[in-house]
Amino acid sequence: MEAPMEAEGFILWHARDDADVDEAVAEIRELAERSEAQAEAMERLPAAPYPQASVPRDGFAYKAVQRRGVRALYLRAVRRQIEYYFSDKNLKQDWFFQEKILEAPEPEWLEMRWLLSCPRIQDVHCASLQDVLEALGPSTLKVKACHGTHWVRRKKPLPQLKESRPAKGQEPEWYVRLHAVADAEGAAADVPSAEVVPAEAAGIAPAAEEDGLRGLPPPKAP
Repeated sequence: MEAPMEAEGFILWHARDDADVDEAVAEIRELAERSEAQAEAMERLPAAPYPQASVPRDGFAYKAVQRRGVRALYLRAVRRQIEYYFSDKNLKQDWFFQEKILEAPEPEWLEMRWLLSCPRIQDVHCASLQDVLEALGPSTLKVKACHGTHWVRRKKPLPQLKESRPAKGQEPEWYVRLHAVADAEGAAADVPSAEVVPAEAAGIAPAAEEDGLRGLPPPKAP
């Protein structure tokens, strides 16, 4: 793993790949078991007749590693969810994202605000722009910033759509509401919409696998 750095009041731990995350989890478990064993040993000791100097224990190390591990697991869940949105499986039926990816002024790139306004990114993971940018660090997806706006794209061409776009005037209600909000916002950069977005809003796209981390919030400041 890369060295942690202080940002926004808590530790950010950069995991390069899933092996790094698994390593962090194993370290957390080892320290937790060691801390429990030490606590049991201390309880078995007879009470001293005089005050004892405090002895450093692994509790602080365990908490530090735990924060790193939780952050790494959280970022992996966010990354996997976004990678699912850009997968062939989703884009073959997600006409909304396909439409946005092909839009000017950046064809083949999806503006970040559409990802940030997805229910599973905005409501379940409570992910900020910084969280998403960090989560996509080890991803094969490309990220760029242009005039204060962030964009994401996949390397492969878009797959052929299997779900046709509804005729104009027959779009689902969530699509009409979303575009009403987008029109009001104009060209504001990286402003997450309060409305639901793409195919998952219409009940098409399932949630990505998250290793049991559904709803896991970002780690708070110690």
